[in-house]
Amino acid sequence: MKKIVAILLASVLAFGCVGCSIGVSQDEYNQVVSERDALRDQVKSLQQLVNLTGDIQDSSSNNDEDKAEIEYKDLEIKESGWSVRSGYLYYGIVIHNPNENYAIEHPTYRITARDESGNLLGTENQGLSIIYPGKDFVHGGLGFEVSKNPSEVTFEIMPPDDYDISDTSTMEHPQYDDLVAQNVSFDGDTLLCEIFNPNDYDVDTSTVTVIFRDESGKIVGGDYSFSGTIPANESIPFSEKIYDPISDNLEVYVNQW
Repeated sequence: MKKIVAILLASVLAFGCVGCSIGVSQDEYNQVVSERDALRDQVKSLQQLVNLTGDIQDSSSNNDEDKAEIEYKDLEIKESGWSVRSGYLYYGIVIHNPNENYAIEHPTYRITARDESGNLLGTENQGLSIIYPGKDFVHGGLGFEVSKNPSEVTFEIMPPDDYDISDTSTMEHPQYDDLVAQNVSFDGDTLLCEIFNPNDYDVDTSTVTVIFRDESGKIVGGDYSFSGTIPANESIPFSEKIYDPISDNLEVYVNQW
């Protein structure tokens, strides 16, 4: 449509040049002017149509963006817990991605501790790697030093940047199956297990997270370490020292990093 308008506009300019030429009779001049004015009106009409079409397309694009925003769902905290030992906060958290098509890259959560008067005792942000649609990310560890036992510790998911909300259909690996800790055992204070990668591609590294629970099953802390590359459809051995474990009731999770 814009190309047609450009051609017609060139024609108008051509007619204008003819009207200004020397040696043209008055009748010929009047005819050229009349045809030029008629063509100019046609160009204006077509230009208005082009602008209207552009507005409709922009509106449609905005609607698509709004639709994408509506389809995206915020990450959810399924479970969290904490405890204080030797003046330090230990924590554990389970974050769920409720989306069907969007992976969240570099998700971040904030931990904040306050006393009984609401005074701030400490806070920190913790960044993760990626959470695929419908998956959980289990994380935990040593937080920050606190001057006294907090009355309240809150966990908050930080809003992701737009470029960290990824449609899995556009990703190099659109499908991800959870890594699994197998044959878990302890030799004294050493965690022993094998990490199995059920995917058809290598995973460069992972976090091996230990979640500690009390007798009632509530999370009271965590610890984590990193593994090496895990080949596709294979397992690697893993061991890690767990110094001064918070509880004998524990679980081991493996997350892609």
